[in-house]
Amino acid sequence: MAVTLDLKRENGPGKFPLAVTLSSSYSAFQRQESASFARKGVTQVTEEKIGFVEHYFDKIGVAAIKLTGSLKVGDKIHIKGHTTDLEQNIDSIQIEHATVPTADKGADIGVKVKDKVRQHDEVFKVVD
Repeated sequence: MAVTLDLKRENGPGKFPLAVTLSSSYSAFQRQESASFARKGVTQVTEEKIGFVEHYFDKIGVAAIKLTGSLKVGDKIHIKGHTTDLEQNIDSIQIEHATVPTADKGADIGVKVKDKVRQHDEVFKVVD
């Protein structure tokens, strides 16, 4: 990506016109980089949004999550927010204090998390 800055004083102090030129070869650069990752054996990971955090119980380290997709024990999740970026495997899921192996869309679940999460953080299922 080429950036050109033209800073010339024009008509008195404090007035600087700014010209920025972006090269059209940026998309070609992106294709080249993704191809080089593929050659190095790096696999692309996709994520599917499956819910959001409704509440975090900090004393017990549990996130209350409203599901918009399905989730099962053993799945890997990624919780993202303004200050949150957490990946972990699901060891157990609880609905109304009962441990369950799977939870479907619309369920309100409790999941033990290894770090603090916040209300409205988005929950994604990592799909390899």
